[in-house]
Amino acid sequence: MGEHNHEHQHGHEHHHVHLHGSFRGLGGEVKVEVTQHEQAAVASMLLQVEPGGSVAFSTVVAYLQALAERAEAAGGIVGHIKAFAREGELFANASVTSTDATEVDPAVLPFEFGSGADIQLVAIVLCLEPEALLDLVLQS
Repeated sequence: MGEHNHEHQHGHEHHHVHLHGSFRGLGGEVKVEVTQHEQAAVASMLLQVEPGGSVAFSTVVAYLQALAERAEAAGGIVGHIKAFAREGELFANASVTSTDATEVDPAVLPFEFGSGADIQLVAIVLCLEPEALLDLVLQS
């Protein structure tokens, strides 16, 4: 009695990777969290724009495209790289599914978002280790 064996191994390694990082760029501070989901590495990013500063949504979209290029160059397969920005009535979103496929309404590209904006980016990349994805996110 009192023997409690909590083994949740179902024949495969299931270690939960949870990486954190941040970098200065895109007009502010970007906080990054990378996790592993099945065969994909998932990076969630939150951009906090400098007080008094602003970032054009086109800059965010260019970053998404650069990240897609780096991920593919590193041997990853881009599942989805998305961003959305919201500030008051202003809303913009974009989606990149490969280096040559970006979905974004051209009308939102010049939108400027300030320090009160909620700007989030998510990158889902297959065939890439979470550590490698974090590196790419930080250098893009």
